[in-house]
Amino acid sequence: MAQPAGAAATTRPYGTWPSPIDAGLAASLDGRPEYLGAVGDELWWTEPRPQESGRRTLVRRPAGGGPGASVLPAPWNVRSRVTEYGGLPWAGAPRAEGGPLLVFVHFADQRLYAYEPDAPGGAGPRPLTPLSAVGGGLRWADPVLRGEEVWCVLEEFTGPAPTDVRRVLAAVPLDGSAAEARSLVRELTDDRHRFSTGPPAVPGRPVRGPAGVGPPPDAVGGHRTAARRGHRGRGARPGPYRARRPRGGGGPGGVGARRDPPRGERPRRLVEPVPGGPGGRRGGQPVPPGRGVRRRAVEAGAALAGAAARRADRRPARAGLRGARRARPGER
Repeated sequence: MAQPAGAAATTRPYGTWPSPIDAGLAASLDGRPEYLGAVGDELWWTEPRPQESGRRTLVRRPAGGGPGASVLPAPWNVRSRVTEYGGLPWAGAPRAEGGPLLVFVHFADQRLYAYEPDAPGGAGPRPLTPLSAVGGGLRWADPVLRGEEVWCVLEEFTGPAPTDVRRVLAAVPLDGSAAEARSLVRELTDDRHRFSTGPPAVPGRPVRGPAGVGPPPDAVGGHRTAARRGHRGRGARPGPYRARRPRGGGGPGGVGARRDPPRGERPRRLVEPVPGGPGGRRGGQPVPPGRGVRRRAVEAGAALAGAAARRADRRPARAGLRGARRARPGER
């Protein structure tokens, strides 16, 4: 901090200098707007309120412009705890009558709530999902309004340990019938995959009823974390590798089967271009671009295979020569 003109210099111990930036100032500027979305012609987003016990409220900006207004009063806190990092905690949709419909996650109990901010009578938010006393309970993220349901990611704890958890895509009825009954929450997928975002459906794919497990993960959409081989004993990391298939319909080891040569006879793939480069000339003939690398690889494979065959032919002769050389001292 700069000293005023004419003021005497002051010596203080290390770490005791006064600063205009204190803990109160830092806490008052905590957070930033997040999870921007459109509800009809309006823009909605979550915004921190440090002066209101650090809660995050939902703000809407009218279509005609103007300042944003808070949708939910205190103590409602729009925030999800899925994977402890959270996720999209709200979804909204315009309606022909009664104003928009809002679905959000309340941080205190992690339940899904439905709210109609423009409905006459000023009714408050109503719960859509139940509470659970097992572990961290039920947690929800990435809601999407679909007809009479809201689809979202469900994180459910099945035991007291932090690892006793499963994540699925689930459908929650908007009529509030599942507020006290976990069995009325319809699971769209099983728990083989650890879904972390998004349940939007692919158009034209059917959704199975409550009796089935639900559509396959690629039919429901969303991203799932890669399951590694050995992790919880399920799945394998997806990759670009695929099994070799026999040619010509031959069975394993039969006619037409694709076999790998012994390691010493495998051709090496050369990546340097042929003399003259792509598009040049070789033996008086033009070389198309991209063909030089493939041709050189084929030639190298043939050369290595021929060299291996010649080595195999010379082995008996060399063995006889070495035997003859060993017998000479005895004969003498």
